[in-house]
Amino acid sequence: MSVELTEDTNIVKKVKDKELTKTEKIIYDYIRMNPKKVLLIGIRNLSEEINVSMGSIMKFCKNILELGGYSDLKLQLAEDLAKTNSTKSVVYNSVFERLENEYDSIYDNIKKDIDAEKFKEFNKLINGAGYILIYDTAFGGLSRIAVSLLYKKGLKNVEYVENLNLGMKKLLDMKKNDVLFVISPGEEKIKNYNQLLEMCNSKVISIIDDRLNSISQASDLAFYTNVERFEDGFIAALTYLKTLIVYLDLKN
Repeated sequence: MSVELTEDTNIVKKVKDKELTKTEKIIYDYIRMNPKKVLLIGIRNLSEEINVSMGSIMKFCKNILELGGYSDLKLQLAEDLAKTNSTKSVVYNSVFERLENEYDSIYDNIKKDIDAEKFKEFNKLINGAGYILIYDTAFGGLSRIAVSLLYKKGLKNVEYVENLNLGMKKLLDMKKNDVLFVISPGEEKIKNYNQLLEMCNSKVISIIDDRLNSISQASDLAFYTNVERFEDGFIAALTYLKTLIVYLDLKN
């Protein structure tokens, strides 16, 4: 069972009436809901844990908590935790709030990447395709989800392949206006994807983790999830996939 800081602590009192930015709220929520853990870890560990820069954590300590820095934060936590009624037990709130913050971060990354021109180009390529082949580089499940979503949208000329090497004939038979839709959550089974995809005559659309991904070099249209942690890759790719298909405007 987890514990969180109560309103009797100095940290909560200092933050109570302040308007926090999204980043500041992530830092504060984690400190409030994990006071004993924060007391034992360094600023670098906290930064990696909540995916926020060390500089942002230092600014939070100085500007919001009015402390000298991270060391003073730990001293303040130790003082607060020594008080009676400084914490209260929570069962699951911290878990759901943490997940909410992580999902907010994923959506923010998508909103930064996508724009009207990308949507327009995606619609154009999908509507102009005689055939769509979908491949998921890591899990296999995303390609099946994509086919299901496109079927429900009304597209029937869609199928997926679980292995590009075994599906090489399908890849090489694709025509100029067909679309190979590659979804890469971040874990690649095959290196040098660009060389393999360049053998394909069709257009290539991809949802990938970042611009350094080798798939990017061979894509006619690439969408970037920009996730930093591998475990976020699947959710980010699925979220981007569903966003694209929900707003897909099919021309009958």
